[in-house]
Amino acid sequence: DTEVSIEAEKVLVGRDIEETADFKFNLYYVTASGAEQLEQTVGLTKAEDGTYEVKFEPKGYTRTVEEDYVIREAIPEDAIRVFQADGEMVWEKNRIRYDATAHKVHVSVTDDQEGKLHGAVYYDDNAKAYDAEDNAEVPVFTNTVFEAKANIEFHKEYFGNDTNARFAFMMMTT
Repeated sequence: DTEVSIEAEKVLVGRDIEETADFKFNLYYVTASGAEQLEQTVGLTKAEDGTYEVKFEPKGYTRTVEEDYVIREAIPEDAIRVFQADGEMVWEKNRIRYDATAHKVHVSVTDDQEGKLHGAVYYDDNAKAYDAEDNAEVPVFTNTVFEAKANIEFHKEYFGNDTNARFAFMMMTT
């Protein structure tokens, strides 16, 4: 018997993750026909080095197998689609722009011909198996906090004689 662990990392640019809402991640099993079946949903854990990890429950195997999975960040149901400056559409909620990347995962369980199984995890078509001791890279989901800033100036000229005249202005965004 052997176990494999499927992991990812979370980065939020522009704000501390601790100040934000819950982030969730889904692990989908990819069937032979290419359909995705939801297997697990997990949140973040803070690592000793201060990074935020996505750790799915380890998967146990009792035989050799080749399996494919996909990791996706769960986009909140009330997020909206917005255009970025580069024309790409992204999901946004509370100024956080979510990473919609689907990271591929391949699990390979082999037999060493001595009765022992060995599991390996490959991310995003990487030819090298992930090995925590080698500090290999796991997929990274990067969200950004959208900050829109503008300096708006205007000038009002009044040519009337009423020195008590008052004016109201309204600014609207479109």
